[in-house]
Amino acid sequence: MTGKETLNTKGLTIRRDGRLHSEDLAHDSIPDIESYVRKNSSDYSKPALIKKIILNTNQVQQVFEHYYIRVDYSLYVATKVARNQFRIADAKKSEKVLGELFEKFSSELSQTANEMKQLLEKDVPIENQNIIYDHKREFEVPVRTGFSMRLVNLTQMLDTLIAATEKLEINNVLSPDDSDEAIKSWVYRYRQFCKAINQIRVNSFSKVTKSP
Repeated sequence: MTGKETLNTKGLTIRRDGRLHSEDLAHDSIPDIESYVRKNSSDYSKPALIKKIILNTNQVQQVFEHYYIRVDYSLYVATKVARNQFRIADAKKSEKVLGELFEKFSSELSQTANEMKQLLEKDVPIENQNIIYDHKREFEVPVRTGFSMRLVNLTQMLDTLIAATEKLEINNVLSPDDSDEAIKSWVYRYRQFCKAINQIRVNSFSKVTKSP
């Protein structure tokens, strides 16, 4: 029996166009479910945790505003979308490279933050360490993967590091030149980190377009 054949025996379940109905029911009044054709990545339902993040320093606010949404998308595409498309090997390769990239940046950031903390404890009195910022910004951002959550955490670490650098400058432990150089260096590294993530997404899909 094909999907479009019908049994006329009263009371039996019948099949119309591959769907099961009862002959006792009026088919025109029964709600049905139609398949939705998903062609683009935007057609698929994606999970997201809405995360609040507060940033103090102007430098980190600006770089976060510029990069985060695109990087979050790149992380999702390089991992989740690849798996949804059954490109498991590509996804695992991207996840391995991303893991190494995050680990390296996190380690460097943590080491420098600890050095700054030691300088503060040694050279700056407690009463001079409580600086304030007059334009804090609170962001609500989508977090679509575990890597995105790590990116949010690293961004907050960078914000803390730059705030510590500014504390050291205000207290004359660092010169204006040294402070400026350190801040610009770390913002540059953050930009390069984000660009590397975006490139991983590009590389993942370039293989698909080149495959015969």
